[in-house]
Amino acid sequence: EMANWLGREGFKVTQMVDTTGPVKLDDVYEDIASIVDRGADQLVVYFAGHGFNRAFSEFWLLSGAPRNPNQAVSVVESMRLARLSGIPNVVFISDACRSRADSLGAERVNGGYIFPNPNRTPSNLSAVDVFLATLAGDASYEIPVAESAPKYQGIYTAAFLDAFQHPDD
Repeated sequence: EMANWLGREGFKVTQMVDTTGPVKLDDVYEDIASIVDRGADQLVVYFAGHGFNRAFSEFWLLSGAPRNPNQAVSVVESMRLARLSGIPNVVFISDACRSRADSLGAERVNGGYIFPNPNRTPSNLSAVDVFLATLAGDASYEIPVAESAPKYQGIYTAAFLDAFQHPDD
């Protein structure tokens, strides 16, 4: 639904969904790097899935994580690099938990960055807007898998889309 909405709003949308194969950090990085290299007025990075918070850092778990500690997005650091991307406005939307890591295996996840490291600081820093499903340390709202799996929809994503599709007066 998020991809459909962004497409209707005129965005060129690339979906990376693990139902068609694993979503890998390098693929996410390469896609974003190509957008940064060719330039854009705005970039929206949307994630729905599992996430956690550790020592003031946040991670989105991609398909191979936490078993592969490299298959995660280091969110805070990626946001910092987004400010140096040269894209006037970068938007992060996250429908994921920001709770503490629940195991030693998760504690070892470091992940990587999804924005390229620039050769020089651009003359204008990018504005970075951030929309998060929950406060740091909290799980996002969930419903039982038996109810959600047949017709999955993240509660935060549904509320976010509704705010744009049916704005208050």
